[in-house]
Amino acid sequence: MFTPPNPSSDSSGLRLSPNPAGHRRRQPAPRSSLSNSFSFAPSLDQSGDGLYDTETSFFSRPTQRPTALTNGNGHAAAGPSSPFLSPAHLRSAIAQGNEGIVPLSPRARPSPISRASSGRTALPYDAGAGGAKPKSRLAGIVGAKNGGSGSGAGHVEEEGEEDECEGEGDTAGKWGLVDSMRQWRQDAMLQHLYETAAMWGDKILSWTGDANDAFWLAQAYFLTGHYLRAERLLTDPLPAPALPRIDGILSASQGSSHTSWKGKGKEVVRNGHGHTDEGEGGEDEDMGRLIDESLACRYLAAQCLVHEEKYHDALELLGETNPFREPDSTSPAYTPYGGVKLNSSMCFLRGQLHLRLSSMQLAKESLMEALMIDVKNYDAFRELVEGGMLSSKEEWEFVQNLSYRKHLSEEEATFVKLMYTTKLKKDAHVGQIVRARERLVAEYGLSENCDVLVGEADELYARYKWEECYAVTTKILARIPSHPLALPLHLACMHHIHRLRSSLFMLAHDLVEQDPAGAVTWYAVGLWYFSGRRWGEARRYFSKANLIDSRFAPAWIAFAHSFAYEGEHDHAITAYSTSARLFQGSHLPLLFIGMEHLQLSATSLAEEYFLAAEAINGTDPLLLNELGVVAYNKDDYPSAIKYFKSAIRSAKEMQGVPSTWASTHVNLGHAYRLLGDLARSETSYLHALRLDPTSHTALASLALLSHIRTDIRGAVRLYHAALALAPQDPIATVLLEMALKEQVETLPPRSLPGLPPSLADRAMDPFAVPKGNTAFGAVPEDDEDGVGKEMAVAVTVGTGGSGAGSGRKAGEGEEEGYSMEMSIEETMEVEE
Repeated sequence: MFTPPNPSSDSSGLRLSPNPAGHRRRQPAPRSSLSNSFSFAPSLDQSGDGLYDTETSFFSRPTQRPTALTNGNGHAAAGPSSPFLSPAHLRSAIAQGNEGIVPLSPRARPSPISRASSGRTALPYDAGAGGAKPKSRLAGIVGAKNGGSGSGAGHVEEEGEEDECEGEGDTAGKWGLVDSMRQWRQDAMLQHLYETAAMWGDKILSWTGDANDAFWLAQAYFLTGHYLRAERLLTDPLPAPALPRIDGILSASQGSSHTSWKGKGKEVVRNGHGHTDEGEGGEDEDMGRLIDESLACRYLAAQCLVHEEKYHDALELLGETNPFREPDSTSPAYTPYGGVKLNSSMCFLRGQLHLRLSSMQLAKESLMEALMIDVKNYDAFRELVEGGMLSSKEEWEFVQNLSYRKHLSEEEATFVKLMYTTKLKKDAHVGQIVRARERLVAEYGLSENCDVLVGEADELYARYKWEECYAVTTKILARIPSHPLALPLHLACMHHIHRLRSSLFMLAHDLVEQDPAGAVTWYAVGLWYFSGRRWGEARRYFSKANLIDSRFAPAWIAFAHSFAYEGEHDHAITAYSTSARLFQGSHLPLLFIGMEHLQLSATSLAEEYFLAAEAINGTDPLLLNELGVVAYNKDDYPSAIKYFKSAIRSAKEMQGVPSTWASTHVNLGHAYRLLGDLARSETSYLHALRLDPTSHTALASLALLSHIRTDIRGAVRLYHAALALAPQDPIATVLLEMALKEQVETLPPRSLPGLPPSLADRAMDPFAVPKGNTAFGAVPEDDEDGVGKEMAVAVTVGTGGSGAGSGRKAGEGEEEGYSMEMSIEETMEVEE
């Protein structure tokens, strides 16, 4: 979110974040090895071979790679020390992957309040209650889907379970101590009393040996930061449950069926819900590992390993690719009230691990698969889009072709697709994105929703409308301070608006106090130093932001900009190359690398990077302008004109600030001038001046045209106007010197206003030049009495001209006295 890294360029206001995104704030992750590599080889092939299965559909499934999950016969490998599953357990895990975590919650014990009510939440626009017509489509959606009770355990009951729970709640004897303690555990976790939850959860697990009870106990350990303790609980074999010797501890519904946890064909009650385990063998003593029985436990164990920075072990537990993938023909149909599928969450975690291990292509495939399994997984969408892993074209095609109606109802699919569409890059399909946001505002009443407003702010920033974007982000941050998507945009706008530099300092100071562990905090500090052109200090804080969050794109690009503005082109290219490797879906790092090579006069190498950026996003006006500059430097003026015209046309489609592209019109005029089309060249220069009246380059170019047309006096006048705006412009200075010399040598000396004829004499003595040209009037005398005459005139005017001597003096200096008298009278009128 910075201007281009060329300080001498007239282009400004480049949208940096693909995600304008980049830019977001998350919980600080452990330091990874992402920032250790600084190599990148540009390639024109950005198609991502192997990403899609072209035999079925364009976005069907990512390609599969053989992993350690299968043996030579294609069956799952199993063993006492292997983290993978047996065929029976693998089939069970696939079934569990199509569910969420909600089925693992304990059954809710109905309270008198819940039994007295209908169990359903009243809607503000419930047509059944008052016959009122819904004010928006959202009311109908909520009305159709609303259900379940508001129990303290947070359990969402399905329609088939509601009657059963109500019947069980009538008899208190069916609830044992374990059932009550499960409710204590869940309620304590909801109230962030994790030690309390761990205390009672540990006793529950000792009695039941239930995988779900172990999961919630490990969850309590995980939330308190005891990752190793939770991992050992999930990965080590559990001892057999110790059955209590007294009655009333286990619920009546469990009975003696709980004596064999893995008994073949026996009914096992888990968390109060009936479940039949169809395992192939029975082991009364060894209960096995929880990660082999429960997919949720395997997922939580992998999360623990990630926090312990054991990335390879976590990836081994999850598999390099998805081992729980099922054929599309056997995919379950849409079911209402379904949560986020566990298989999708595991694919997202697998993608995060590949990112930590710098396997960008595998990470991209895993994250895309997570969305294909369940479109509700917004974390995967956010990492793909805001993390710059997909180009604009890939983003649009992937999001528009997701199987929304396979996972959601018609209304839900429409809403989710609209929300995702508004969060895509604003480089292309701007009209469709605007219409999607308008539908969210008109039909769903989300005009004041911060996510919708962020989409609007991102669009304004892409059009270089800093003031309007700043107004929207200010509105968002007033409601949600430190909004992870709005705050980077807000900071970038404050950098571009010079009057807000002091406000940027205050905001950065507040962020340091409020969130010193956030990457965006130190990005704000570095941005303030960057605004003051203190490149070294800015670079230090940008680097600190990168260490906190290695996926924060704005800090990476700003870090490279600090080298570019300082003139360290080699270091800037290295930093931009790292950004290009981390954010392969963004064309901006490649564009900036090419601009640095242009600064080093490496035109051919710059062209390679520009073409690589064009393969990702060929509609960026700045990129098209730079391609035109490359063609101009190669003397290919027709191609340069084509690129410059394309840049101007693309800038008009963006509907941004026109003055930003005045330099492109100047470049177009240069190309026309070198082709000999001076009329079109002059039109381009005049258009640039209409867009930006302070463009000294356009004025100097118009002066050059006048110089070519032998209008020397007009050229000199325009050169002076250009140098008045940029006194240090070396080209205009040299051209002015040439014009003045040519004027003296070619024009008659007496025709030059204010210049003495002796200037044309090459043997002229500069100390003997008269002070005027008699061709333009009388030359004032310069004698020893000149000073006395002026003083006499002043005295004459001041005394009203009395006396003979005074009259003589006034006669000698009549013209001077008259002018001074008029000046005094005007001064007296002003004072009166």
